[in-house]
Amino acid sequence: MHPLLRMRWRAQIDLYVNGMFATRRVPDMQGIRVKGTVTDKEIIVTFPDGKVEVYEGGRYASRKVNLCYSPLMPRRKK
Repeated sequence: MHPLLRMRWRAQIDLYVNGMFATRRVPDMQGIRVKGTVTDKEIIVTFPDGKVEVYEGGRYASRKVNLCYSPLMPRRKK
């Protein structure tokens, strides 16, 4: 997984769980296009060289954090 994607999704999870008290910032993606967020079932990532990867999102933790179920980190579809 590309490090910028991991940083972006951690920021989205932080925003989902902590709201306006979130501390992580979404990084500049440097030409990488991402269609979807961690709460979407399917996330499509297009790199500047034309390579396309599909990730599976929409999964949640089994316990609550700040009174809500935290989204899990997306994983690559096979």
